[in-house]
Amino acid sequence: MKIFDLEKFQKLIDGDKALFRELVELYQKDWPSLIEKLKLATSQQDRVQVEKVAHRLRGLARNFFSMPAAELAESIEMAALEKNEFPSSKDLDQLNRHLMDLEGALVGALDQLS
Repeated sequence: MKIFDLEKFQKLIDGDKALFRELVELYQKDWPSLIEKLKLATSQQDRVQVEKVAHRLRGLARNFFSMPAAELAESIEMAALEKNEFPSSKDLDQLNRHLMDLEGALVGALDQLS
């Protein structure tokens, strides 16, 4: 499974390299703080916050057509919303890995385009 779909993303931004760089920089800034908020909300058993943060992470991943990260974030969001369940440490670690892998893939793709 692809970490993200570069072709679809390039089409979305109309091949704008400056925009690509700006979006990658925003991603690098946002995802680490969001994953920490998700971990904190989980430790505090704050279902509403888990749902909100997982929703933001899902959107962030979908911006880059990163289905592995988006699908896991969505499952965490839906579990909190519909079942009042919290993510396991395994789920949090896996989401963290997906988001980290996405960052690496984005930076690599950006380097190749420069």
